[in-house]
Amino acid sequence: MVASFAPAMGARIAMLCGDTASRPTVYDTVALELRVIDYADQRYRLQMDDTSRKYGYNSKQVKGLFKKMAMVDSMNLRKVDSLINKYGWLGPDQVGSDGDATIFAVIQHSSLKSQEKYLPLMREAVKDGKAKANHLALLEDRVALGEGRKQIYGSQLSFPGYAVLPLENPDSVDIRRASVGLEPLGVYLKECCNIDTVKFAPLPSGSAPSPARK
Repeated sequence: MVASFAPAMGARIAMLCGDTASRPTVYDTVALELRVIDYADQRYRLQMDDTSRKYGYNSKQVKGLFKKMAMVDSMNLRKVDSLINKYGWLGPDQVGSDGDATIFAVIQHSSLKSQEKYLPLMREAVKDGKAKANHLALLEDRVALGEGRKQIYGSQLSFPGYAVLPLENPDSVDIRRASVGLEPLGVYLKECCNIDTVKFAPLPSGSAPSPARK
């Protein structure tokens, strides 16, 4: 995967730098940096399900993945923090939809303290059209649970098990999800986790929100 990623990156840089007319803009360069950050963000998360099934959730292999994820998440946050301090909030018009999604993912995967720091900034970015309402909804849910409140949109799931963590008014969750551009909860669970039945559960000891992108 690394080998196939690097040539594509090299080709993109070569295309951007090939002549004066196509020299990269500042935001082209930032978008490329965000592609590298996204790869790092997802690298170990994409291994989690298979590793957990093979060795068990409490295995040293899974614990090793969580340790690697934490190290990468910390490095990625420093990079994104530096970009935001330098350029302000970077929206799709500047870094593309993928770059925008990467900024969100890095913040979503950071500590509660960092999530609380960026939540007001992301709310303003949504108002200004620089961030997506559905991304903000997921961050709102993550912060609510971290602060001991119930989530609003049902985006946060236990891992393992993929049960919906404490949720306000489950009967009306799909109305709230639709208001921010999210699919119905049942569809989300089927698409992300191949779960046919929606299960609601408190956050049990030793469990955690799913390490997936959302």
